[in-house]
Amino acid sequence: PTREKLGKEVTECKEEELTAVLKEQLPDPEEYEIYDFHFSDIEWTELDLVKCGIRMYYELGVVIPFQIPQEVLVRFVYSVSKGYRRITYHNWRHGFNVAQTMFTLLMTGNLKQYYTDLEALAMVTAALCHDIDHRGTNNLYQMKSQNPLAKLHGSSILERHHLEFGKFLLSEESLNIYQNLNRRQFEHVIHLMDIAIIATDLALYF
Repeated sequence: PTREKLGKEVTECKEEELTAVLKEQLPDPEEYEIYDFHFSDIEWTELDLVKCGIRMYYELGVVIPFQIPQEVLVRFVYSVSKGYRRITYHNWRHGFNVAQTMFTLLMTGNLKQYYTDLEALAMVTAALCHDIDHRGTNNLYQMKSQNPLAKLHGSSILERHHLEFGKFLLSEESLNIYQNLNRRQFEHVIHLMDIAIIATDLALYF
């Protein structure tokens, strides 16, 4: 479903962009205001937001403890950005903004004191992936149009698709930021992503 939209696999990074990100210094958190609740993406490019996403993992303090290789982290965040379609609302900018809000709640809002580093890693990653490959229509539309996704996922159709898409990216060795977690840590972080992304289905609350 994504290949037909992009004309290529989402895991295929543009190597020149990847190389540039790896060589460049990551954004200054103060200049980009990623710790601020009033953060605005308007003046930044989509690639700038990829770099900010990478910076957030370092600021969370999860890269070294969980041995996330730098190139893998870059490829993962970049690939997530490319997994979002160019639609009006549920695009990469939206995905990043949700992740930045989660990051700000944890860091500026001091919620991180109530969570482990592993839980913080899971929450920010889930936020980045929470609307990946969104088509701009809702779950009811998927059912009424008999979209294959509706047959594949019985409930919370799009949310389950976003979740599975994120897991697909993580299944690629070159994108798997969880590759150095032990089995228990890996199962826990995936479980937390399951809960977090499915919870974005607002129909569950009405």
